[in-house]
This record gives sequence, structure tokens and C-alpha cells, in this order.
Amino acid sequence: MDGDGDMGVVRRIRPQSRPTRRLPAAEKATTSWPAPTEVSRRRGSIGARIAAVVAALAIVAAGVVIATNSGGSGSPTKAVGAKPPAAPATSVPTSSDPAEQARELADFFRAQGR
Repeated sequence: MDGDGDMGVVRRIRPQSRPTRRLPAAEKATTSWPAPTEVSRRRGSIGARIAAVVAALAIVAAGVVIATNSGGSGSPTKAVGAKPPAAPATSVPTSSDPAEQARELADFFRAQGR
């Protein structure tokens, strides 16, 4: 088939599963063979399952530890102590003369820096 006809290119789709096992000539039935569900259950190893359970338990334990320690050290949330003295309200100097305003602003920032 060239692929330039009405049908187009046809490709065979191969199955993803294992090929079917042939019945030996000596056997007349497949009753001694395991069921497909039993074969699929045997694929996982016991070590992998144990590792998955241990990992899940570790994640749960870490979550419990984080949840119980999130309260802090038992100290109150608001600090009770000396309050800093309130700063007196000051206004930013303004002037119509730019040179005078620059001097007043310099004095103002010097006072704020102390």
C-alpha cells in the first residue's frame, strides 16, 4: 500500500500487554494457570509496600509535629513591656523662598535624625 489512495496510511496498533501464553500440547485446559487478577497482584514487592507505608507515616508524623508546635513557646502574642515614648508631632516646614525652604528642611531632617 502506497498511502496515496482514499484510505491513507494504515498502521497496525500493537497491544501494550504481554503476549498471550500458548497452551502446551500436553495440557488440555488452563485450570492450573493463575487468574489474571492474581498475576497483576504479584507485581508489587513487599519491600516497596513497606517503604510506602513508612513514608506515609513519616509525612503524617511531620504534619502532627508541625501542627502541635505552631503555637509557639507559650508566650502571649502581644508583648507586654515598656512602650517607647511618643514622638511629638512635628510638621514639615514650607516656605515660598526655595533657599529658605532648603535650610528649614535641612534643620528638620537633622532634628529627625537625633
